[in-house]
Amino acid sequence: MATQTRHRCDEYYRMYLDHDVSFTKEIIKDIGLIPEKNFLRYGGENIPCIIYSASMTRSRIIAQLRAPICEKIGLGNKTASLSLAFKREKSQDPVSLFINSKIAGFTPYKSDIPGVNFVTLTYMNKPPDDFIYKLGTVLSERSDETKRKEERIPVDDETTKTMNLQTDKIWVFCDNKQIPCVLKDISFSGAKVITKGQKEFFANKPIKLVLNISNLDGISAMIGKVVYCEEIVINKTIKFISLGLAFDKAKIPDSYKEWVQSFMNK
Repeated sequence: MATQTRHRCDEYYRMYLDHDVSFTKEIIKDIGLIPEKNFLRYGGENIPCIIYSASMTRSRIIAQLRAPICEKIGLGNKTASLSLAFKREKSQDPVSLFINSKIAGFTPYKSDIPGVNFVTLTYMNKPPDDFIYKLGTVLSERSDETKRKEERIPVDDETTKTMNLQTDKIWVFCDNKQIPCVLKDISFSGAKVITKGQKEFFANKPIKLVLNISNLDGISAMIGKVVYCEEIVINKTIKFISLGLAFDKAKIPDSYKEWVQSFMNK
């Protein structure tokens, strides 16, 4: 492992020592874990297991423990090893890792599935750098994503050109009414627009923001909710409304995320 990568592992270990990562399908795919090659090694046996969650100090797994094994653990024989396998780039041979552990406890997974248990393992020493690097990368990306969600891109004459926004074709839809608006800023999770109307008409209502972007398909309407309204008074007869929009996380298109990300990286 290169010196720079080792240094990064040391940083990850210090920063994320006790941060748990739930092993969802997405995480398993991202880190290249090979689920069928995960084992709890105990008393000379390789017991197939599912990684439920892990940190740099412990893991929670799901495994079937036979009665004799449970008895041994109860008598204090708690030394075990967690065997993991990861895909290797540009090679068919996996990366195999072993983490010396102690069985801190186990509880039944489901009452109707006898013998299958949640097993908590605490590591006896620092896990391998490859493991630290994979978990640390996931945790670092999560941290960056959280920060980016709140980072806002101001929209002005210069940025609209860079972002290929067609400013004369931006609307909000509220209560089945299509209303032209001006985009003031935008982020991964929402936007701020200025439009005409009454505060009472928009407050806390579902809303759609339509963005027309040259040379980009797939974004269409951003579905969300009005989270704040503020009146902007120009004079006695001219009033505008500033709206804060929060997008529905489950309905944000990947194309939108990629579009915002590409601009933030510039």
